[in-house]
Amino acid sequence: MPRGAWLLLALAACAPPPPGPKAQPAPTKIEIPEPTGSADPEPSQAPVPAGPAEVREPQSPACRIAEKHWTVDALRLAEGGASFAKIESAPATLVLPAGEPRGPTAVFEDGTVVLRGVIDRKDTRIYPRTSMTLGGFLVPMPRVAFQWLGGSAGRLRLGVDAKAVLVEPSRVDADVSCEALSLNVNEFAARDVITKRTNLQEKSVIRDGAPLAEARGGPALARLKNGTRVAIVEVRGPDTKLLVEGDGYFVFGWVPSADLRWPPLGIGHGIGLGRIGRRYVSARGGRTCARALTLLAEVGSERAVVGTVKKGTVFHLVDEAAPAADGGEPPPRGKRAEPRFQRITLPQVRWLVLAEKARLLIPEDEWKECATPP
Repeated sequence: MPRGAWLLLALAACAPPPPGPKAQPAPTKIEIPEPTGSADPEPSQAPVPAGPAEVREPQSPACRIAEKHWTVDALRLAEGGASFAKIESAPATLVLPAGEPRGPTAVFEDGTVVLRGVIDRKDTRIYPRTSMTLGGFLVPMPRVAFQWLGGSAGRLRLGVDAKAVLVEPSRVDADVSCEALSLNVNEFAARDVITKRTNLQEKSVIRDGAPLAEARGGPALARLKNGTRVAIVEVRGPDTKLLVEGDGYFVFGWVPSADLRWPPLGIGHGIGLGRIGRRYVSARGGRTCARALTLLAEVGSERAVVGTVKKGTVFHLVDEAAPAADGGEPPPRGKRAEPRFQRITLPQVRWLVLAEKARLLIPEDEWKECATPP
């Protein structure tokens, strides 16, 4: 290689490298200011006062028992609360919750108002609507009040205290269809389920635990108490079909004849029923409204929405110039005024008897829209 070529190669090796791509400048940071507050809150942020409680039907009812006429001694705004009214022979539906027993809701509706209230569990009375057999050996009489033990959709778990004649079970439990139940005592021939024969001979049980079977030679469903007086329905060989009259029920079945003996004569039972009169109240001088009105009840410190005054129903204003109010002074700016209520009476609703110091109310803003009738 010529000497000049070597010189050119040496100079090329010592030359600096070509420049890289030009660096991009850093992005500029933009500061966004925070929004400034307003002296007045947005309407959605304004404090909203809690409305009154409302008596409602159970979310998961087990039974709805309807009657054309039902009388209630104590109607409440909540279970365990004070009674605000009693009801005298009104059309009603009792809504019993599923699961464990707790205060059911009674709904009264007669075309003028819809009124709801709570019945304490201890005050709840449920009766048979027609003849039935529990456990295969017990027939309730019309006047027996079942023990309410629970329920599920369409049925209630009910019990009858039978310890007066049975060693076991002391209480007879069964699941009963809602259609077979009533809020009133009904007339039916419960004994006819067992026999229609009368003037039956009587014997007494001679030992505790005498077995009672549904059929001859069958397993024992219950065991009778010593000394229990029984009526003899039929005798077949060593077995006797008997009938026992308890307090509100009949027990029947087959027992060994050896467990019975002749007793002294028995005594009968009786029952008396009365009726409650109705009140008369004049509806003259009242008001009506072309719309339905929200109805509230108040007793002591309790207040709740209990139903509706229907369109066209006559009502009277009480102390019209001084409506019941939850608020006094005008509310501070940004807060809503507390609701105000007007006390009323319902002269057409003769079956509703308010408790002492109880009041019926309607919202003031609703009644102001109602015109005085000509």
